[in-house]
Amino acid sequence: MITTDMFQILRDLVFFQDFSDRELQSFLSICTDREFKQGEIIFHEGVGGDEFYIIVTGEVAIMKETESGQKELLSILETGSVFGEMSIIDSSPRSAGSEVASDKANLLVIKRAFLEELAKSDLDLAVKLMLTLIKYISERLRQTTERFALAQKMLRQMEN
Repeated sequence: MITTDMFQILRDLVFFQDFSDRELQSFLSICTDREFKQGEIIFHEGVGGDEFYIIVTGEVAIMKETESGQKELLSILETGSVFGEMSIIDSSPRSAGSEVASDKANLLVIKRAFLEELAKSDLDLAVKLMLTLIKYISERLRQTTERFALAQKMLRQMEN
């Protein structure tokens, strides 16, 4: 259940900065919230998914399994971060796994079916949400590209 306190926390997140209170309230009406404990798996790499998450409080580790079966930490996501969104867009299996990295984490859960219902009831809001999500993904891709370019530069320097 989305409480007044959670509404205020979400109101302050960058992801929702362009949403009016009415739009945010409408969006929250299609979401659920869940609390996870430290170390709890949110989803496994390679498994299909039909939902994405917004971290309301806490931290989530994004992990990738190596060829030897070890888990490699890719990043620690904090309050306000969105993750798991690629499965909503392309229906592919999860490219990485996720687990709670803090004592606990409160997550907003958004299912594909809920987004489809939102598109039927409030198309303008659904489009705004998807454009916000695309903007978020685009920014993350830019950061990944910059890190990749830096890693390549460092590798070339080490080779010389």
